[in-house]
Amino acid sequence: MIQKFSFDEDLELKRYVSTPKERKPRFDWATELGEERLHRPEIKVNAEDGEREFDLAEIADTIGAALTDLLLSRQEDDIFNEDNRKFVAAIAKNVGDALAEQIEKGNALKLSPSTSRVDPLVATLSRRHK
Repeated sequence: MIQKFSFDEDLELKRYVSTPKERKPRFDWATELGEERLHRPEIKVNAEDGEREFDLAEIADTIGAALTDLLLSRQEDDIFNEDNRKFVAAIAKNVGDALAEQIEKGNALKLSPSTSRVDPLVATLSRRHK
């Protein structure tokens, strides 16, 4: 269900998104991936410091950080509960499955980190998370 947010709610979310991660509660979202973590050395990431292997943990951490910002902006305390951990893991695994499928089809994958990846992700989570 798509929710409408007030201007104040939007400002609060933007405030949390721009707060340095050191000043927010943290959780190791990658632990929720367990042993099923995608490991495909064929998937490369072009980063500022050169090319490296893709790590699904980065996806889980990005999704988890966006969800944390969203829930903090809503003044919610129970951020790292089981439902939220499963939610983040499920989305990360879906991303991993989609990438693995592309590799199986013979497509070479070179990913580039986006500097604006969090804002659209937060917007998507806002619409999907109660």
